[in-house]
Amino acid sequence: MSQKLLLLSVITITVLQSAVSQETFTANNTAKPNNDSLWYFHPFSIDLLAGVWFPAGKLSQYYHPSAQFGGSLGIMITRKMRLQFWIMPRLLQPAKPIGIMVNDSIIYNSKKNSGASLGGWISRTVYQNKRMSAELISGITWEDIGTNVENPNRRNKYDSLLSISSVGMSFGVNSWINTFKKLNFGVRAVYTYSTYDKSKNLAQPIGGSSMTVSLVYRFPKRRPSYKEYYTLK
Repeated sequence: MSQKLLLLSVITITVLQSAVSQETFTANNTAKPNNDSLWYFHPFSIDLLAGVWFPAGKLSQYYHPSAQFGGSLGIMITRKMRLQFWIMPRLLQPAKPIGIMVNDSIIYNSKKNSGASLGGWISRTVYQNKRMSAELISGITWEDIGTNVENPNRRNKYDSLLSISSVGMSFGVNSWINTFKKLNFGVRAVYTYSTYDKSKNLAQPIGGSSMTVSLVYRFPKRRPSYKEYYTLK
């Protein structure tokens, strides 16, 4: 009797070991692949940004570094290029008043804690490895700085205050960091030169150089299925 029990135990253990081995083999072969190093973004994307705007040169005499946030819409053009449209409101922190010309008088603008940057750019991927993906970006923006000085020649309710807003040229780098698996976190650094000094409303030149550093999140997440968009001929 004891020999039969021993034989039955051996057979049971053998069968269980075989079943476990088979399940382990199946699980290992059907497990999802590690896609951490894949850089397949969706052809249509939304970037959310938050960072700091740093005025440089003469502009830093009039403004302190200021918080900036916003977003952009991205459209894939080629495997390595993307067109983006963005808007970035700013909470400006003035350092000293700016003189504004009103007819033949100079009125010094008091603190105005609002501004924005909006426009479009082209980004091109120039380097990728398992840890990061780097893009060069360049574009044209509209750099908005409002004032609280009334416009003597107002045409409508949207034209009630004078502005020193201007066109800007932007160049920079966008680096995606492969730390959070398929989540798209990155850092964006952009230099912008704005033609504020060409404004007829300014009583004195204020410069136009600035630098923006932002933390970026791109939605949706990367997926292996997006690879098809990168292999089209």
